[in-house]
Amino acid sequence: MIAFNETLSSSAFGWRRDISTPSLPGVGVNASFKDSDQQHWFMKCPHCNHWFTLIHDFPKCVVELPKDSRGLPNHNYHLKYDFIEPTDTHAYICMKCGEFVSDYTRIMGLWRPLYPYRTDVRGYQISQLICPWISATELMKKRRDYQLDQLFENYVIGRPYLGDNVMVTRGDILRCVDTSLTNPYDFRRENVAQGVDWGNTSWGVNGMNDPDNPDRIILLDIWSMQDADTYTSEDGRRDNPHVRKAGEKLRQWQVTRAVHDAGYGADRNFELRQDFPGKVFSCFYPSLSSDITKHIEDQWNEDDMKVNVDRTLTLKLMAKAFRDGRIVIPRWVAENPLFETFIKHVTNLVLIRDIETDEKTKKELIKERVGTLPGGDHFGHAMNYLTIALRKVEDSGKSDFFY
Repeated sequence: MIAFNETLSSSAFGWRRDISTPSLPGVGVNASFKDSDQQHWFMKCPHCNHWFTLIHDFPKCVVELPKDSRGLPNHNYHLKYDFIEPTDTHAYICMKCGEFVSDYTRIMGLWRPLYPYRTDVRGYQISQLICPWISATELMKKRRDYQLDQLFENYVIGRPYLGDNVMVTRGDILRCVDTSLTNPYDFRRENVAQGVDWGNTSWGVNGMNDPDNPDRIILLDIWSMQDADTYTSEDGRRDNPHVRKAGEKLRQWQVTRAVHDAGYGADRNFELRQDFPGKVFSCFYPSLSSDITKHIEDQWNEDDMKVNVDRTLTLKLMAKAFRDGRIVIPRWVAENPLFETFIKHVTNLVLIRDIETDEKTKKELIKERVGTLPGGDHFGHAMNYLTIALRKVEDSGKSDFFY
């Protein structure tokens, strides 16, 4: 992005246009719009002179017209208002006086910024609500036809949507806290695993399957390491603080299998394998659920020390474990200063639905992917790596991947 912005220096104007459909609040084009002057299409009610925007009042600005016992339109508004058809089932109204809003009123609006002092970025909120050729009846029909509220809000209303896309709530995580577990040495530890999401700040978790209930995961530790310069010691050995921290946790908890981020940590994983042979695997997120090959199980390569998984599927499984109460969080983890950050990262993982056209059938399909709200998701991915490692550690011939 920096290089792209620098190319604009050759222009006297240097304009950059971000045009897209919003998805999540504060993400993508909505993030750009929030930093702008936020231009909205304002309309003036001819009855009460109130200036308003339909998008701020939707869905209350749409009223249902009377119907008969068969569910068919049963009104005579079309005799008084030329913009209402006899077959109309809905109409727009002014929220202040309750009068109907005509197509002419929607046309004779103007763009007005909510934040006129923001002069660096101009942003426009585009919505089908301001299109005079789309009636309230047609708009509400689209609402019924869309299978998901998110798609209707994104593509028709032009607003970001969170709603039921939340994968894990704060309440889900807090319900997993078990304050009776106060000492990690009160129960036997076996087959402990580790998950690490590398970065300028790295984030790690350690845990194991509950010895008394293999379907549950006991979270043993959460930790992080901020960036610092790597140096070479006198004996020629490179010392990377991220690698050192992960190694300390591997030793501390006597980890059997670790799954670490492959994208950022290729060198770090390589270094750890020198001291922990056969234990540290790099995780890749290729698209394994294509139309050609329906791989849904984690694909382990013990020779190359890597595992390929379906990103969306595994993150959904990890989130489900929290919702089902299958993650046990002892008191010492809940009292860790990083616990609030852990909650933030995990709850920042949200589903996004997109409409894609199948190349073979040409039909529109709803595809799911996992997005991130502002504030980071690193502990969420570290938890995913941990659950991937534990599925392998605990694997005892189960054929049902969706346990």
